[in-house]
Amino acid sequence: MNSMNMDRIVGNMVLLKLDNWRELEPFGIEGEHVYARVVGIGDFGIWIENPAFESTPVTASAPEACVAYVLISWNFVKSVVYFPDIDEEEFQANEGVKRLGFR
Repeated sequence: MNSMNMDRIVGNMVLLKLDNWRELEPFGIEGEHVYARVVGIGDFGIWIENPAFESTPVTASAPEACVAYVLISWNFVKSVVYFPDIDEEEFQANEGVKRLGFR
C-alpha cells in the first residue's frame, strides 16, 4: 500500500465533511458533505473549486456564474475522502453525487 500525501489530492475530486458548514453558505457550500476539486493545500486550509460561483461584476447589473477558488480553513474540515481510482468523469456521470457549484 502506498503512503498518502495530501499533495496527491490536488487536481482531483474529494469528499469533504465539514463542521459549521452554514458559515460557508455564501461560498456555495450547501451541506456538511461537499464533493469538489482540490486546487491547492496550504497551512491555512484546503482550496477547492466552485465552477459556478455567483458574483455580480462591477460592470453588470445581475449576478453571473464564474469559476472561483474557495479557501476552506482547516477548522471547518472534519475529514477528507480521496478516491484514487475514480476519475472526474465518473463523478459527473453519477447523478447521486452533488458537486459544488452544480444545481
